[in-house]
Amino acid sequence: MLNGATKAGINRFVGIGTCIEYDLSKKFISIDTPLNPNTLYSSTKAALYYTLANTLPQKKIEFAWCRLFDLYGEGEDKRRLVSYIHNQISKGKIDKLTSGNQIRDYLNIKEASTIIAKIALGKQQGPINVCFGKPITIRKLATKIAAKYGRVDLLRFGLKKQSRFDTLRIVGIPNYQK
Repeated sequence: MLNGATKAGINRFVGIGTCIEYDLSKKFISIDTPLNPNTLYSSTKAALYYTLANTLPQKKIEFAWCRLFDLYGEGEDKRRLVSYIHNQISKGKIDKLTSGNQIRDYLNIKEASTIIAKIALGKQQGPINVCFGKPITIRKLATKIAAKYGRVDLLRFGLKKQSRFDTLRIVGIPNYQK
């Protein structure tokens, strides 16, 4: 891909990464937070970032790397949290959740798409956190969604075991130019 892009004469490359490339032990994650991927997925993303960040500037190609935080919205996989909760509650099904104490940084996919398009058409380079920058607990988020249906009674917190990869807090500090 890199060779093809170079041969095509591109002058700007924008890649899509993930917030889980970072050391997730930090309270707020900035672009200065060290990388510390702990899954195959995040390790692969970080390796691609390093490869591109070291190669593209040598070829005089501008490079931006958009690290996406938690997204939700239209077209989302039904297994993802926000979509899953909407689906369960709209069907009147009991929703078994973890404790809900995890803190996340959710951004609507439409807003994220607008940010990425501006980055692609702009001049900003380097790592960029595509996030909302405002923490919310999973419990509060789930309750807000269920309240729209008038069915908060269907939420069952603490009945689902938390995954060992489910970090307690992932909140970014946005740095994209508006």
